[in-house]
Amino acid sequence: MIRPERKTIENIMGSTESKFSVPPYQRSFDWGKGEIQELMDDLKDIMESKDKKLFLGNLIFDISDKKNYKIVDGQQRLTTLSLIIIALREHAKKIGELTLAGELQRHITINSAWDENQGNRISVSSNIRDVFEYISLRDWDEKFPEKIGNRSVKRQVNKIKPMFIYIKEELAQYKNKQLISFTKAIMGSYVIVIEVENTEEVFSIFERTNARGLDLKIGDLLKNYIFSQGVEQYETKWEEIISNAETSLQRMLKYFWVSRKGYIQQSQLYRNLRTYANTQGINEFMKELHSFSKFYKNVQ
Repeated sequence: MIRPERKTIENIMGSTESKFSVPPYQRSFDWGKGEIQELMDDLKDIMESKDKKLFLGNLIFDISDKKNYKIVDGQQRLTTLSLIIIALREHAKKIGELTLAGELQRHITINSAWDENQGNRISVSSNIRDVFEYISLRDWDEKFPEKIGNRSVKRQVNKIKPMFIYIKEELAQYKNKQLISFTKAIMGSYVIVIEVENTEEVFSIFERTNARGLDLKIGDLLKNYIFSQGVEQYETKWEEIISNAETSLQRMLKYFWVSRKGYIQQSQLYRNLRTYANTQGINEFMKELHSFSKFYKNVQ
């Protein structure tokens, strides 16, 4: 059953009932300074008005697991808002607003004496997850690590740190009352939430939501289709395909099609790849695509 409902960010991020996670079929977190700047400008405009509320679009959640809502659509916005809330927490600590810092922390992590569902409120995309969880900690000192455990996180730091610094610089001018007003602007912003209880319906909704627009590239839609087949080992193979394609997955997918079927317009590529995968069988399709990606890497 699909239940659209208007909710504020406070309703979503302030709830202790569930966590949110980015499922593996989703694309990586790829927002940058441009998107953050636009969002920050919108929030600053709203904070000056008591009547206006910022509309942040639609969010789609797979709620088949009541303790872990999977983000079907909206991970870029929720991740970015969480990063802003972390920066707000740090600025609140700096200016002595410790009560506000504590309130903001409960929108970042779940720390309850009676709730077993502990940890980060949102489990973000794997391309920034380690560092995001590190800076989510209440006692973070604003230093970005080179390693977490024995694992290098330099690439993750290079993604998150410039965004965090930009947000902190934007917040630096705010004193106590202004910081509270900005926080209210975030928490009062609203979305239309669509909750889907039938997991099988999730992939269909994901595709219908994105296939006709420019939000997702062909590779993202194909990844969604592949993962909808429910075979877990595809995740590793897909990551290898991405790595072999380097920065030109869409081009590689087109060459893959051309090598088998001939010329095709870009607008028709995804539908035809999906039909081909369905005809060949997903295992054979993945074997072909994986093999072609290794060839593509060697001839670039």
